Amino acid sequence: MRLTLKCILLVWLVLGPAFAEPVLPDGVELGIRAFFPETDHIGAIGGEPPVAAVLAAGKRIGFALLTDRVKPIPAYSGKPISVLVGFDLAGRIRGVRIIAHQEPILVVGVSDHDLAHFTDQYPGLGVTDDIRVGGIPAPGRPILDGISGATITAMVINASVVRSLQAVAESRGLLGASGRG
Repeated sequence: MRLTLKCILLVWLVLGPAFAEPVLPDGVELGIRAFFPETDHIGAIGGEPPVAAVLAAGKRIGFALLTDRVKPIPAYSGKPISVLVGFDLAGRIRGVRIIAHQEPILVVGVSDHDLAHFTDQYPGLGVTDDIRVGGIPAPGRPILDGISGATITAMVINASVVRSLQAVAESRGLLGASGRG
């Protein structure tokens, strides 16, 4: 009996972490809760493409994703920017927050205020909108103000957000038969 208990304990210690719910990276849970203040549970990041289900009162109310895990687009630094994006089941973006990056211009040339101004333009936009940085707005094509001095970085952030949202919405059947919401 002792040997059996030791074996079970050893297997649990070795394999247990592999079956545990993955821990969300720093800042992700707080960001999701800011996007969805009504949430009472955030699921583990998983599936293909990987997302976390956001629930309230036991029902799914939306999804959260990290763009570098869905559509990792290299930025000016050569590395993707990790952007947390939350959207509800109606296909509306609830929030966008930069989690991690290696962009020199965002460290030394862009204030946190300017970066927040850029990401704060996303809530309320649709996952199927043709969101662009700069240009002339049109129906279904919202235009974001860019980040002065970081135009390429702003475009990469936007491309990561838009492509990741579309991939997740399509994989979860949220785009309808036409591919548009």
